[in-house]
Amino acid sequence: MRKIKRDLNITAKEFKEADKYIFTAGKITRNGITCWNFYLLKNGEFKRVIGGETWREKGLEGYHFNNAWGVNRALDLLLAIGRNLGLKIDEIEQKKLIIL
Repeated sequence: MRKIKRDLNITAKEFKEADKYIFTAGKITRNGITCWNFYLLKNGEFKRVIGGETWREKGLEGYHFNNAWGVNRALDLLLAIGRNLGLKIDEIEQKKLIIL
C-alpha cells in the first residue's frame, strides 16, 4: 500500500455535507486532463481539497492526479478521496459531481 504523503484537509462529515463536488482542469496533457483541482461547495462557499493518495507534491504539484485510461477521471478521483476518508461507495453521492 502506498503511503499517503499528506492528510486530506477535510473530514468525512464535511465531504458528505457538501452541496456539490467540483473538479476543474488543472493540467491538460496529450492524454487529456490528468491533473485536477477539487473543491467542495457548501452554502455558496468553496473549499479547496488537498492531500490524500491522489494528491501530488512533486512534479505535478498542487493537483489531484489520475492518468488512467477508459474511466471518468474526475469520478475516479472523487471515489478515491471518499475512500481516503473511510467512506463506502454508497456514501458518496455521485450526483453532486460537477466537472468544469
